[in-house]
Amino acid sequence: MDVIDGGYLRKLREEKGFSLRTFAQKIYVSKSTAQRWEQSHVPADEENIENIAAALDMTVDELIHGSKNYAESGVEESMPDVAEIEKSVKASFGLKGMRTAFLIAGVAIICILVLMPFLFV
Repeated sequence: MDVIDGGYLRKLREEKGFSLRTFAQKIYVSKSTAQRWEQSHVPADEENIENIAAALDMTVDELIHGSKNYAESGVEESMPDVAEIEKSVKASFGLKGMRTAFLIAGVAIICILVLMPFLFV
């Protein structure tokens, strides 16, 4: 059986609006396994490929042929925009964690600005 390109898998997952954790639960693997697959290739395990196809509402043939076309097209990764990065940070740390990160960054900037005149005396 053929392997599935990891970039194609991530593209399909994001199109469906699944977080990595939700997607991993749907295909009965750990989050780290799903993440590793998205960074390379899904192993040619029939059960995993069937679970992935079912979770994405596709047939196994559609999944395999789409992956081949994706790999042959040489699709390049684009730089994520600010909204995607913010969404990723919110998903990883939650809103409270994001506020804390901005607070720490703000305090660091203020400290640098206050101490700057004393550094060049």
